[in-house]
Amino acid sequence: MAETYFQLKPITFLNRRVSILLQNENGPCPLLAICNVLLLRNAISIHEDIPSVSLETLLRLVANPLLENNQLGSDRSSFEVANSQQALNDAIGMLPRLQHGLDVNVQFCSPSGVTGFEF
Repeated sequence: MAETYFQLKPITFLNRRVSILLQNENGPCPLLAICNVLLLRNAISIHEDIPSVSLETLLRLVANPLLENNQLGSDRSSFEVANSQQALNDAIGMLPRLQHGLDVNVQFCSPSGVTGFEF
């Protein structure tokens, strides 16, 4: 199976050159949205001379800040550590599915609006 690649487009954003990712197919791609936000916020970077990037590289670029910003300190209880670790594992495990979009089932059970959802 061929690896998925995404083209990059250099732009000027807030007087700074930054490469943004372009969709390779029609349809929603939350992973590209997340990556582009992180690129524009300068939280991750891809050199503007690189013409395309693989899905594997994008997943690594998003996972690394998650891991770095969620270091578990020794001042937490074992429950907090286990809970944080599970949430982090769930988030990283979901990343590959974000290349295709998310199916969200919203529950409208009352006139006041949304009462719940699942994905």
